[in-house]
Amino acid sequence: MTRRKTRTATGLVTPKSKVNLSLTHKATETLDTLVKETGLAKSALFESILTGTIAISSHSANQVINLSIDANSLEIESIDNNTEITVTTDINEEKKDTANDVIRQELERQKQHIESLEKQVITNQELVAEKDRVNISLSQELETQLTKLNSLELDLKQKKEVNTNKDKSTASLEKKLAEKDAQLTDLKQEIDNKIQVIEGLNHSISNLEKQVYEIDSLQNKLNNLEKEDQNKLDKLQTELNEKTHSIKSLNDQLSQLKNIINQLNKQINTHQQTIQKLEIEKSQIRSNFEQNQQSIVSNLNYINNEQNTTIHQLQSRIAELETFATIGEQTLNKWRSKMYN
Repeated sequence: MTRRKTRTATGLVTPKSKVNLSLTHKATETLDTLVKETGLAKSALFESILTGTIAISSHSANQVINLSIDANSLEIESIDNNTEITVTTDINEEKKDTANDVIRQELERQKQHIESLEKQVITNQELVAEKDRVNISLSQELETQLTKLNSLELDLKQKKEVNTNKDKSTASLEKKLAEKDAQLTDLKQEIDNKIQVIEGLNHSISNLEKQVYEIDSLQNKLNNLEKEDQNKLDKLQTELNEKTHSIKSLNDQLSQLKNIINQLNKQINTHQQTIQKLEIEKSQIRSNFEQNQQSIVSNLNYINNEQNTTIHQLQSRIAELETFATIGEQTLNKWRSKMYN
């Protein structure tokens, strides 16, 4: 590799001149990094690099420049793949330029410090304005919260009055529920009484069945008497026809009574189921009476009226059946007394 050295003689001091540089984006980023790391201004950084006080090393450099500085001259040696160039310049001029750059650097720092202080003042003013806005907003929010608090206190007072009225209504409903419990107890007692009446009717039916059996026995006797006395047979046959008709009528009445008893049993079962439902409804009423006061009272009144109507109808029907049973029993007794006499 060839080397070429050139040396320039020391001349008069030349004044500093302003140099405009155009850098790529990558070079600008590198320059900003160097400024941040060294703490120097850009002009001072360039000054230090060009005067040799700061050296930049790179492993990927295509060209290396060596600066040799003595008391009165500066020797620059440029080495690349083909040539080596050495340049000598006056050091005194460079020292003066360095001092001026230091002054400019200090002025630049002071200027930046002033700009920073101005920005802080603006920021503080903005913070004060923002604090005033926040205070106004908080005052408005406080007034809003006080208004809400007054509204809530008024609402609480009204709710206390409503709860007092509900307590009175609750006491009234509990009293009505107690009355309904008493009515249900009476209804159960009436149903038990009706069951006893039905058992009595079943006993009467058993007696009627026995009487029918006796009539069948008489018919057998008539059949036997037919061989002995035709006249008696005719007479008895006439009586038998009458009694058979009576038996048929009694059997019809008996069937009707059985059907009625079955219906009554079904109605009793229905009433018992209704009572169970009423017990369930009563429990539901106790747990939900505050929400369904009017509806519950109306339903209970309706059910009570329906039950009273049904019980009245059952009582009337049972009275009729008892009358029919009494008439049937009297008829059989009369017929029996005639037959035995």
